[in-house]
Amino acid sequence: MRSLNKWILNSAMVVAAIALIPELWLIYEWLFDNIGLLRELSSYLGMGYDTLSIGGVLFIVLGVMSMIFVKIDDEMPEPGSPVPFIGFSGQLSPVLKSCLKLLLRMLLAFFLVFPLLLAVGMALALATMMLSIWAATAIYYVTMRRHRDSDERQYRENTSRFVCPECGKVFDRPDYRLESTVVPGLKPSIFGIKRIETETKTFDCYGSASGRKLIEQSCPGCRATVGTKEGKPWVLTIAGGPGSGKTSFAFSAIGGMMGSMGNDNASSASLYRSEDVSALSMYRGGRCQPTAQSLRASHILCFESSRFVTQRMAYLCDIGGGYFLSGGSESDLQPQYAYNDAIAFVVDPCAEDPARKASEAYYGFMERYRRLNRMDASRTIRTPIAVVVTHADRQGAFQGVPDEGVREAMVGSGFFNLVNMIEKDFSSVSFFACDATKEGGASAAVRHLCRITGSGMEDFFRGPSRTLGSPRQDRRGREHHENF
Repeated sequence: MRSLNKWILNSAMVVAAIALIPELWLIYEWLFDNIGLLRELSSYLGMGYDTLSIGGVLFIVLGVMSMIFVKIDDEMPEPGSPVPFIGFSGQLSPVLKSCLKLLLRMLLAFFLVFPLLLAVGMALALATMMLSIWAATAIYYVTMRRHRDSDERQYRENTSRFVCPECGKVFDRPDYRLESTVVPGLKPSIFGIKRIETETKTFDCYGSASGRKLIEQSCPGCRATVGTKEGKPWVLTIAGGPGSGKTSFAFSAIGGMMGSMGNDNASSASLYRSEDVSALSMYRGGRCQPTAQSLRASHILCFESSRFVTQRMAYLCDIGGGYFLSGGSESDLQPQYAYNDAIAFVVDPCAEDPARKASEAYYGFMERYRRLNRMDASRTIRTPIAVVVTHADRQGAFQGVPDEGVREAMVGSGFFNLVNMIEKDFSSVSFFACDATKEGGASAAVRHLCRITGSGMEDFFRGPSRTLGSPRQDRRGREHHENF
């Protein structure tokens, strides 16, 4: 049996070699356009080329199968000898290996008999490989793009922008430090869809809920390291004349929030700057230091809540009152005027000639505000503004006046021109009266501004949840928020 199989295999090899001759002639004719030689060779051999080729393939198949059968016969035990049970998988494995070898030999024989198809097969294999690579690359890019769009939506909803606490400038995203490499605006890219790997660590790059917010961040402008942790900022500009109570207004809102743990809606509430902690203690002791004419005096409150994926940050930008006077610095333009969410203009009715001082401060504020935003005087500002009268607890026209009656009280107390200018410049105006010396006294105004700007932070401040002001201001305020 074994000799018969060897004879069949050797005969198949001879036939395959003979069948290879016309194949080589075919390649020669295809290259040199000489078809007559193939016809003469086929006539000389006395058989068709196809018959010769198919016969060689059949001989090779029979020979290889015979070798497999011989190999199986050789592995069979002698009669009467003990045969240990090796299981079905152990018996099937040699058969499968033999079949695989048979398949490979058949393919090799096929390409030997039909060498032209070898080039075609290699071209198809190469094309398949390239198409697979391109398909995998396309799938990767599509997946990356979908994750990038999803990450962008999450970032807009949970962070929206980056406001540097140091230089006061606004950017789309901060820089992220991945060990020794600084990556601007870490997001899904060709380097990683959900995570980016370095030599020693792996960093998250997708989603507001991921560990990306815990990566060390810095400002793209001033390069200062910041601890904002992708917090969503809400920026309130506080303006007013010297001694009008701007700092007291800010710490009144801060103290009310800190004392009530964000009106019992925050899991944690803290101040971003350590110096503000001591300033809050001084305020609670009845003292307020004069505010410098710098954005670094902005007070930043950080709220952590289970309602939000990222923390919420309230930037209360308190600037020294001398900045708004005619003798103030002309070159010190406050960058937050270009991106603030709301404005609080503070008026002290107990100052000497309060209407004149408040109007002068308002002139200076509007001149700088419009210059930075490149607005002419005819353009209405859509940022909402709250006019806050401080020291409402003292004896005077505003003592005991509810917020709904503050506007009329100001008009009757000599502030008619100021009220008229503010309502002409802004499309959304509201009026409040408060005792800024008490914690939480200013919370109603801040809560109102948070609510109408859609910040989602109004629940962290105590105060009534209603639209305040005269009916005309209410109507203009609603129009503003429909287009905000």
